[in-house]
Amino acid sequence: MIIGLAHITFIPFAPPLGYVDLRHAIVNKKLVPNPREKNKFMSYPAKYHSLMVYKDSNGLAVERIYYSGEREAGLGRYDVNNGCIVLNTKRCYLHQEELFWMDALGFKKSDSGCLKRISPIRTMSAQVMIKSSIIKDDSFIDSPGFTSVAFLVRNIRSVYDKVTKSIYKVKHTNIFKLNAVGLSVITAFLVKTPSGAYIEFFEVENGKNN
Repeated sequence: MIIGLAHITFIPFAPPLGYVDLRHAIVNKKLVPNPREKNKFMSYPAKYHSLMVYKDSNGLAVERIYYSGEREAGLGRYDVNNGCIVLNTKRCYLHQEELFWMDALGFKKSDSGCLKRISPIRTMSAQVMIKSSIIKDDSFIDSPGFTSVAFLVRNIRSVYDKVTKSIYKVKHTNIFKLNAVGLSVITAFLVKTPSGAYIEFFEVENGKNN
């Protein structure tokens, strides 16, 4: 079961994390082990990353990640506009991308043309606008910009089966665990959508690894 939108991930254009008032940080961690499964969708493998989570002026949770080492070209496919997530894609993928978000993720089309998903947790409801754009390069999860969106789920195996075995034949990682000191143990997987954008699905296990 997909509970709702947890955050959108942003990779700064310059290290280490760009300016964010630390008083607004919900999470601020360094040297978090980078799961090997994530390397599949990275421009260059990384052993560790630093992360910070905060909420923007519209209440949208943003996860800023810095990966050590050189990063390759490419830009994140997402933007944010007044709390609405904008997914930029080539025109030829518009219809297929829209169907994927509706069929696999449970979004519904609104009168405004946006895709909306109502969560049982009000703050985790989401709206996505899929927009035709000029796309020149492949995107990676470590490309600069907004690179992926993350959904909190329950019973991650059933979500994995539904999303990865859909008719759209998306690329995906295996299910992996993120286990960092001071953070809850996370079970997750990543999907590359039909147009080449990234979505993370994760489940939080009870307790912390202290």
